[in-house]
Amino acid sequence: MPKKILNVIYDLKFAPITHDFTTYLAWCESTRQIYGADEMFITIKANEYRSKTDKDLAIGRQEKDWRVKNVILDSCWLLPTITATTLLNSDVKVNAENYHLPQSYENFEADRLRYPINMKDLVSLYEKHGKCPKVLEAPSHAQHLIEQMAGHDFITLNLRYSHYAPDRNINLKEWYKFYNYLIEKDHEVLVVPDFEDACSKAEYKKYNWNVFLPACFDQRLRMALYGQAKMNFIASGGTGTMAVFSNKPYIVTDVAAPKTFGANFVSERQLGIPIGASPPWAGEKQSMIWEESTFATLVDAYDKFVA
Repeated sequence: MPKKILNVIYDLKFAPITHDFTTYLAWCESTRQIYGADEMFITIKANEYRSKTDKDLAIGRQEKDWRVKNVILDSCWLLPTITATTLLNSDVKVNAENYHLPQSYENFEADRLRYPINMKDLVSLYEKHGKCPKVLEAPSHAQHLIEQMAGHDFITLNLRYSHYAPDRNINLKEWYKFYNYLIEKDHEVLVVPDFEDACSKAEYKKYNWNVFLPACFDQRLRMALYGQAKMNFIASGGTGTMAVFSNKPYIVTDVAAPKTFGANFVSERQLGIPIGASPPWAGEKQSMIWEESTFATLVDAYDKFVA
């Protein structure tokens, strides 16, 4: 009996070239389960790029081309049910009828419909159909490499320090203070810098912490690192999204700190969950902090984790 294939497309003319793509992957996988398809074919259309947000406009063509392969395509390896990936980066006209998702793709040009890239879309799907979107997983060899390089008895700190939307950046001094607090508790701590910081001013180098740089550049290694850690503290952003759609332990901080969008906007427009809550599918060692990540809030989160 032939396998049932779910054909999906991610068109960067309408969708972001960021880690929000992993939200779309989780949404597609949940939909695949609902429809009973055996596997998924995905097409990445990258001949044109969206020019909608401030970040869209700030990122140059050269960096966008790089992100296609090192963020978008790299993330496809995190979903085992994807068995074929196609990259279209030339001006090739596609037949919208060939794709099951996103629905109404053939009308995107006229209606500017929104890609389902917010967690709110997954919450709605989960509440209606009960399909758990914790579906992202590192390839087995990535897990093997992390086992060799880092072992498994450690805590990770995943920084957010970008030149895009710098008002969302964490206070590195507060996180370094928390790093030393964990060291005093006899934990091994691995720090993963923000990719954009690592490739520019490298502000993280001002502090003497144990940095694990490979996970900064490879999504597969980062997910494998999440899986080997006993806890992952992750500043809110795309790298936190990866954890939310996995079964790995996480504490995502700064979900709606006052300096970002504000709690009401994040709750109602982006996440689809009450202020202060975690996703309805979150497990025992998975939670979100809706406050700014000060040393005190980080310690409080740690205390709850070890309690």
